[in-house]
Amino acid sequence: MYYLKFLAEKHLESALDKGAIRIGTINYYRKIEDDTRQDTNEGLGEVIWKGHKLSMEDHNRIFTFTERIKMINGWSIENKGVPLKGSYPNFNVYTFCFSQSDNLEDSELERISGGKDSSYYFIEDLPEFVRILTKEIYRAGIDFINNNPTDVTPDLLKKVEVIDTVYAINYNDSSKARIVTEENVKTFHPSLLHPQDFFQKHTSFSSEQEIRIIWLFVLKDENGIKPINIPIPEIEHLDLITGKLPISRTAVKNGFKVKVSPLKNII
Repeated sequence: MYYLKFLAEKHLESALDKGAIRIGTINYYRKIEDDTRQDTNEGLGEVIWKGHKLSMEDHNRIFTFTERIKMINGWSIENKGVPLKGSYPNFNVYTFCFSQSDNLEDSELERISGGKDSSYYFIEDLPEFVRILTKEIYRAGIDFINNNPTDVTPDLLKKVEVIDTVYAINYNDSSKARIVTEENVKTFHPSLLHPQDFFQKHTSFSSEQEIRIIWLFVLKDENGIKPINIPIPEIEHLDLITGKLPISRTAVKNGFKVKVSPLKNII
């Protein structure tokens, strides 16, 4: 299988010579002006309560991240199976997208790229490619924490990690909603990150044959793993000069096979 990154011709030489690379964010791809590449549902979804009685404690944990409506102690909702819906917070994670193909005919490459960018490079060694980018993104994240007010105090800084996750996009038209019932209400938490947010796309995008890398900043301590909102919602991309990446103009097959996202929890 060949792994290709399509890009504008003006950026190709700096990518090959300097390891220059732009790491976008989910917010960036949600707002991108090109309708053929825009997915307004990137990183978005909703929580649906389908139980019969929802306690104050469970309601406030499930819904109040973005709804800003809290129930008073002792209250509960007896909805008797009528669904209650609420949005859950979208995390603006760093992401890098590329395509896969076992066919390098011009017509096939034009189909995958949507006819937009005719230039491309091949990723020769995907694990090494990810390792280099993860190191640089971690460094950028730590710089951001050091230079901006965040919830991460200096004593917690050493517990910050970045998790890289690589999957081929799961193209299907099913809902991204997270269903909560009496069976999972005590273990459900909307801050857990689900691949539906990042690795599920509508079948109308399937021609892209996309593989996606995302990077999650987390705080690991005795209480478990907690996502950190880095990058902040306003950040659209991160431009890196890595020095050298395992990429080439020459067609190189990659021995590393990327699985389609199974749509189960990342953390």
